[in-house]
Amino acid sequence: MVNVDNAAVLEQLGRILRSLGFANTTKLQRFLSFVVEHTLAGRESQIKESVIGAEVYQKAAGYDPRLDATVRVEATKLRQRLKQYYEANPGETLRISIPKGTYVAHFEHAVAEEARPPVVNTVAAKANRRPAWLLPAAGILASAAVIGLVILPRWPESQPQRPLPRLRQLTDHGSYAAEPAMPRR
Repeated sequence: MVNVDNAAVLEQLGRILRSLGFANTTKLQRFLSFVVEHTLAGRESQIKESVIGAEVYQKAAGYDPRLDATVRVEATKLRQRLKQYYEANPGETLRISIPKGTYVAHFEHAVAEEARPPVVNTVAAKANRRPAWLLPAAGILASAAVIGLVILPRWPESQPQRPLPRLRQLTDHGSYAAEPAMPRR
């Protein structure tokens, strides 16, 4: 954890709790306040799921976090709200987070905007990237075009010429000189 001034952390906590993303979320506000204040007081060992369930969510004495996922679900919501807060407020110099796998608050100084690497929109980057099948398909089409334009027109010439079948007359109407026609009825 970064060495930070407690007053600065509490000031940052106040800004977060007053933000629109945390408006009307009393339990998430209490959850975040609980973990930040316990972390600042050096009581990280007391920040456990069962303690948060009892202290923040007023769970009964027999509360079993293995059977009731309230704290885990709320922690996921809290992490998402914090992420949204910092995306909406990129100029914040002090960041509060709760890393996955723990409920202990983490404090860090934000890197100045100029020093940050550019954010790459992965959705747009994927949309602009050519599909993997496109290059092989273009090669196949080019090969088919060469075959169609160069080889196929010459193909009949390269085949051995067969003589045309000899036609022979099947009927003998030697005395009848007219063109064949349908009989009248």
